[in-house]
Amino acid sequence: MGALAKLPTLAEVQADRTGPLWKTPTGRLDAADAKEKDDAKLLEQWRRQVKTRDRGRCRVCGVKTIATMELDPKRGEAHHIVSRADKSVRYDVRNGLHVCLRDHRRFKGHRLHVVGTAAQMFVAANGKSYLDASWPLTFKETR
Repeated sequence: MGALAKLPTLAEVQADRTGPLWKTPTGRLDAADAKEKDDAKLLEQWRRQVKTRDRGRCRVCGVKTIATMELDPKRGEAHHIVSRADKSVRYDVRNGLHVCLRDHRRFKGHRLHVVGTAAQMFVAANGKSYLDASWPLTFKETR
């Protein structure tokens, strides 16, 4: 019973959690979790900015999109022109298109591609050139 007497009570543990150290990441797992949450917030902000810029319309077919969790063909989604794995343009609004679910699936299936010109390019912080989605773009369908 002597070892159990040394264990903190629930009230003591909760009291220890109120300090500023409790709210900061303390280990690699906590730091990774915090980084993941920050990334999710930045991607959500990016999605909203892309939707606002494109006025809630699909850039490919022009349909007015809807906000729903259902797999509705008119559901609005944000699509990265260059993969979001490229960190230099992951959160850049110029690298995004607001599209309907139907057209997003075509992009994901590599059946639809964005076509642009050199005049429609921008240079990112890494020095590479990327297609700027702020411009009117054309799309090419492949089979």
